[in-house]
Amino acid sequence: MTRFKWLVMAPVLLVAMAASFAAERDVLVGNWRLVSFEREYQTAGEREYPMGKVPTGYILFLPEDAWQWSSRQRGAKPPVTDQDRAGLFNTLVAYTGVYRVEGDKWITTVDVSANPAW
Repeated sequence: MTRFKWLVMAPVLLVAMAASFAAERDVLVGNWRLVSFEREYQTAGEREYPMGKVPTGYILFLPEDAWQWSSRQRGAKPPVTDQDRAGLFNTLVAYTGVYRVEGDKWITTVDVSANPAW
């Protein structure tokens, strides 16, 4: 399994990767483990870690330009109440779609998501 950091910007996702990744789209194919997740606001340069400093999750790239991502905050406990379930759902990121590589950017289109707003 290979690890890399990624930067997320909704609705388009851009992966911070070496230029060699973009040169060979096939290098992406496989199952990748999430090692960090941060959100950066371009206007203010502020960063936040919505899943904590050490999240858990995976992204799967298929050769047919399809991908799937699922992740959540590490250490989440099983829910007991409806409020617990709602809180746990807020830590979940799950969606799928198609992707393409342009230069040093990985660009996606979301087809199905746990959050219909995406």
